[in-house]
Amino acid sequence: MTTPNGLEDAAPLGLSYEVRQTLGQLAYHAYGEIVGGRTHDGRPLPTWDELGDRIRGAWCHSAAVVHGTQIRRIGPDQPNGGIPVDATAWPTDR
Repeated sequence: MTTPNGLEDAAPLGLSYEVRQTLGQLAYHAYGEIVGGRTHDGRPLPTWDELGDRIRGAWCHSAAVVHGTQIRRIGPDQPNGGIPVDATAWPTDR
């Protein structure tokens, strides 16, 4: 099945379209925080709504794959719900 953004549906990951949308938006916002809200060339990052459908879809699919991989790898009963790293500890000066 193809989603409205033209990407293949990630339903085999067991996630609904709405959950993938939420994961994608959360991932994009976290990325924005880490890079100080700026693109590689210093311009302000577009808001989620300003991104095109294809880019939003890519964020959603990527976040869903990472989510599914982490849950399968160490399980949802582990600390942090299966997420093994603390993203807030990543260096922000790169």
